[in-house]
Amino acid sequence: MRSYINLQQREQLLIQAQKMFTTHGIKNLTMDMIAKSLKMSKKTIYVMVRDKSDLVREVIERYIQEEIKMFTEFRGKTENPLHELVLVINRALEQTEGFNPETLFDMQRHYPESYKLFINHRNTFLYQQLVANMQDGVEQGYFRTNLKTDIIAKIYTGQLQILVDQSLFPAANYPFVSILKEYLDYHLRAIVTHKGLEELARQKELHRVKI
Repeated sequence: MRSYINLQQREQLLIQAQKMFTTHGIKNLTMDMIAKSLKMSKKTIYVMVRDKSDLVREVIERYIQEEIKMFTEFRGKTENPLHELVLVINRALEQTEGFNPETLFDMQRHYPESYKLFINHRNTFLYQQLVANMQDGVEQGYFRTNLKTDIIAKIYTGQLQILVDQSLFPAANYPFVSILKEYLDYHLRAIVTHKGLEELARQKELHRVKI
């Protein structure tokens, strides 16, 4: 029974830590603050993770596993590639509401191993999913036949560094979710055919996606 409770507490810790990291950043968020938000003692937290660095790594590993699970789930239940993209976009917009760009900079500066895990995931798994999605979309007539899918996928996975650049988009003037919405709309309209544009409009209305 005790191990079950610890697993539940660990999951609760990782979910709450991810939520707080993404809204407050990582550097200035203390273990005391996380413990207080969970009404949990620091001693209990340190039973589950060695230190803050270990917690950051665990959060990133969980995020990666959740994203892999999401793509697998969506691939199995969507009617076409645009339907899949719309579901992915919906999830991304939910996750980035209130996102603090400092989170990525904090991770890059102070937790380089976790940052490397995150970037490697984007450059491998996410890249592969995007290429597969676009290839399916081209075959089904939703995306342009002259797409260089490998180049477009790399632009997509690499654009995050631009979207969080505070010299271009200071957080005080540009909420991250607004920047992401504009980029996603720009991306989708650049790759779809007329057939794809009509299907995109249908899927956006069906799933109430506001981009």
